[in-house]
Amino acid sequence: MCIRSIIFVVAIICATHAYHLAASRVHSKVMDGSLRKSTASLKERSGLSITKGKKSGAKNYATSSDVAVPGGPKKISNLGWRWITGVSLGTLCTAWIFSSNTIFTSVFIVPLLLAQQEYYEMVTATNVQPTRKTSMFLSIISYVMAVSHPAYHELVMPLGALYSMVILIMSKKTSPSINEITSSLWGLLYLGYLPSFWIRLKSAAAMSVVGTTKLVTGPLANVGWLKTHRWSIGSIATWFTWTSIVAADVGAYFFGKSFGKTKLGSVSPAAGAASPNKSVEGFLGGMLCCICFAIYGAKIMSWPVPLLSGGLYGALLSSVSLVGDLTASMMKRDAKMKDSGNILPGHGGLLDRIDSYMFTAPLAYIYISLFVPLLRAKLA
Repeated sequence: MCIRSIIFVVAIICATHAYHLAASRVHSKVMDGSLRKSTASLKERSGLSITKGKKSGAKNYATSSDVAVPGGPKKISNLGWRWITGVSLGTLCTAWIFSSNTIFTSVFIVPLLLAQQEYYEMVTATNVQPTRKTSMFLSIISYVMAVSHPAYHELVMPLGALYSMVILIMSKKTSPSINEITSSLWGLLYLGYLPSFWIRLKSAAAMSVVGTTKLVTGPLANVGWLKTHRWSIGSIATWFTWTSIVAADVGAYFFGKSFGKTKLGSVSPAAGAASPNKSVEGFLGGMLCCICFAIYGAKIMSWPVPLLSGGLYGALLSSVSLVGDLTASMMKRDAKMKDSGNILPGHGGLLDRIDSYMFTAPLAYIYISLFVPLLRAKLA
């Protein structure tokens, strides 16, 4: 069922993207033809007006309002594409999260490597040549170790950093620059090691100590094809965490549009320079949405004192996700790029879409696997 859902959602994305491209091309052809006709008409009218003007002693020039330009097919707005892409990705990610650990990790590798490719394109745009292939290879090792040998997963970063430096030293004909060293190591940390904690969270065998879930025994249990008896607490925790981050993102967007007056730059000049459109009101609105959803998730997962544990979790997630967002914005601004790519209609590149999930990965894993059981033990 998971595979069928994935294929269906991918087909929707491809179809909508194809329609968008086709409509844009048709509209361009119509406008090009209309422009040629309008230009010829304008020249003809202008010639007549000047001729008549010479006879009457006055010149009458045709204005742009005299020329009617027929409109093409109605285009979907950028906000519309954001909704289409967001809902499609949400459906796809839900099926993905509740798949097996092997499928989850296998699919996880693809978008992360594409995002890492976008990152290295930004780096090379600043005339820096990092160890791209080495970092991407080590990132794959980090993802695989997180699911197959989680006890040794933490060794990937220090040993990977050492290996990256050896490759950098052996492959360069001149002394590597500081930018080449840091961008190589940052690529491994930012898009390799940090997001691999989502795999740790989803597939952790000891997640049963966190709590039980009411979803498995609730009304959804009667829906056979959902197979709720196979849902692990790690999958449910991952789903609620990702959805809380989405709630923070959506809430920040709409609260910022409706009530945003105080720019984030007034609190942090660096944040304002990286992302001038963000506002304090948008951030607070996003945090409120994130807290509400996290509290609901904490209640569903039977966390101790859901109002406290869920509320704190939501506040931390929204704050740290903003740091991830601003980090990607700073890199794009330095590379003089508006978006990291254009693979997602209305959202830009993959890194634009997942930047909030980088620093939140280790936070989520530590909070759910360590803090929640500790809180439960203290209150027992």
